[in-house]
Amino acid sequence: MDLSYPIQAILIYLSILFAPADAERIVFKGADYSSHLIHDASGWNLVGPEGNIQVSIDGTRLVSKAGDKPDSNDLSPFIAKAVGHDWEKQPKLTLPLATTLEKTPSGFKLRNDRGTEGTFEYTISYVRKDRPGGPTCNVLGAVKQPGIFALRDGDTLRSVLLRAGGPAGKIAPPIVWLLRGEPGEKLSQREGLDLPGVLGGRHENPQLRDRDTLYIEPTVLLELARDGSLAIDGQACPAAEVPARLRDRVEAGVRSATLTSHPDTPLATVQPLLDACVEAGIPADNLKLDSTAVPD
Repeated sequence: MDLSYPIQAILIYLSILFAPADAERIVFKGADYSSHLIHDASGWNLVGPEGNIQVSIDGTRLVSKAGDKPDSNDLSPFIAKAVGHDWEKQPKLTLPLATTLEKTPSGFKLRNDRGTEGTFEYTISYVRKDRPGGPTCNVLGAVKQPGIFALRDGDTLRSVLLRAGGPAGKIAPPIVWLLRGEPGEKLSQREGLDLPGVLGGRHENPQLRDRDTLYIEPTVLLELARDGSLAIDGQACPAAEVPARLRDRVEAGVRSATLTSHPDTPLATVQPLLDACVEAGIPADNLKLDSTAVPD
């Protein structure tokens, strides 16, 4: 399987991203290849005609490693819509490159029109098996070490997130989604919780159950200093680069933003940054202005 080809890379990325906590194997079938992913102690391993390739996700990049040769493929233009998509309400989604993705009870179907080459169809099936040793939880999104975690007695949302390395980035993302459902059935609960409040002990810290999934919503942090200089996610950003930087974040799946500034900063200085976030595709309801984080 050539992972440099976008369609095949998209298949593998989404397969791993949405893998149930109890998935032991992911089977791919298509007109031009057949292979499978196997999950073991080292992570996901792609087994097919080209041998064994270790595959993982780093943000919007699909990282593959065959022997000592790592490689990666940035899929942000293709998967941004899929990551935040509500599959229960709309099981079909149109992606770039004349590609249609459909969620099925056992995985995904992908249909790709290659023009003169014809139409290629692929299927993704999850093979589930209870892991020995007890219940598990799947942690996805903006954490330092996403993956499948064995649940210990008394494990809570906070304790599992800390075992996953905590939130990725300079500031804790604002929302963590708790997804619940019976094995083999549709999700019966999708609850959004304030992540900084949970981690700080100020809000509910629910106990987790077998097959729960936690999705930590990524965010973008804009820091406006008293001298007017701006940093985005901890990196200095000239005014001319603000729109492009924000569009990159939105393409990577970001749907919320926090702007920190000094209380004395005029609204006329702050408002253009908030407007730039909305123009980049971040909903106005998902913008937060924090005027307490910049010291005198």
